[in-house]
Amino acid sequence: MEHYGIARPVALGFSNGANIAASLLLRHPGLLRGAALLRAMVPFRDPPTASLDRTPVLLLSGAADPIVPAANSASLAAALTQAGALVTHEELPVGHGLSQMDVALTRDWLAALRA
Repeated sequence: MEHYGIARPVALGFSNGANIAASLLLRHPGLLRGAALLRAMVPFRDPPTASLDRTPVLLLSGAADPIVPAANSASLAAALTQAGALVTHEELPVGHGLSQMDVALTRDWLAALRA
């Protein structure tokens, strides 16, 4: 990234892609400039200690998600916050699938990140 002058990326992941992005945040602090995690769950039994130093994170979970229980999403939000991330966690009235609310919230969050 330094050699080519490329900025650190912002991850955008849904379901397992969001789990991968969450694991990158926790295992490699500083690699990502931020992350939008849609229907993510805690990626590790014992999350590693990380210093996320105000890294912005959007976490969108579904209140009726049959795959990711609300308690798991709350645990992920707490772990990221404890690591120093600036977490915006929204629990939407949806299941595991994507919705127009996800699209709008993610679009607005990304726009604010660029500003």
